[in-house]
Amino acid sequence: MKEMREAVRWQLDRPRPDLVVYRMDRPLAATAPLSSAANERLVQSHRRERAAATDVSNESAVPSLAAPQTGAPSYGIKGSLFHGIVLEVKRQIAETQIDPSDLESLLTTEDQELLGQPILPGSWYPIATHDRMLKLLAHKQVAESKALYWIEGGRQAADQLAALGIYRQFEQRSNDLADFVGRVLVTLSAAVYNFTSWKWCGANADHTVFTIEVSEAAHFPETCRLRAQGFIERAASRAMATEWCVKSRRIASDRIVFEAEAKSRTAKP
Repeated sequence: MKEMREAVRWQLDRPRPDLVVYRMDRPLAATAPLSSAANERLVQSHRRERAAATDVSNESAVPSLAAPQTGAPSYGIKGSLFHGIVLEVKRQIAETQIDPSDLESLLTTEDQELLGQPILPGSWYPIATHDRMLKLLAHKQVAESKALYWIEGGRQAADQLAALGIYRQFEQRSNDLADFVGRVLVTLSAAVYNFTSWKWCGANADHTVFTIEVSEAAHFPETCRLRAQGFIERAASRAMATEWCVKSRRIASDRIVFEAEAKSRTAKP
């Protein structure tokens, strides 16, 4: 006997991400009983729908690891400083000074992806990525030369930042040491790092020595400490029309001091 029935259509509704509701387009009483084979097909269909719904729910609840991070990193550096590092890495890759194996061993996948993206001056980038790229650039230097390499890189960064014209106060010359170093450089540091706290500790009576202290610096890499040393030295020399020699040291795990002395004086050992 030919079975006569109307197919029951189910509608899936998701009132919220963790709840799935199935609705029929007509009451069950309006349909004839299904054969065992038809019933089994319907059960299998429902199972497939539930599996698909679970996958969608899980995807909405857990962000993809490959998805770009939209928020600023906890420990970040502004693109205005990071940009020069990325350009230098690209240049060395183009000139085959950096091998593909170096990229694989010294950079993460996320680091390498940044090499193919535009670096925006006003955006934040992970300080850890900055650190790894600095180490990549210096990895062929002998151990004794790496510190000098990073210090010189900081000097060049000061010149590049002045040329960009982003921070107008940074380009101004000054005869007031406390004003430029104490206000401009300390303020600039807060603008290019979204962590650490920079403090002007003052100068001696004849303004030939000054000190800057950085706190909350546990996540400030040694590569960045040395770069900042060169940066402060060149920035102060540009603004004050006097050459300075800057040294730095980590006096605690989360504290760094930068000590500067005018080159006209005998440098301390």
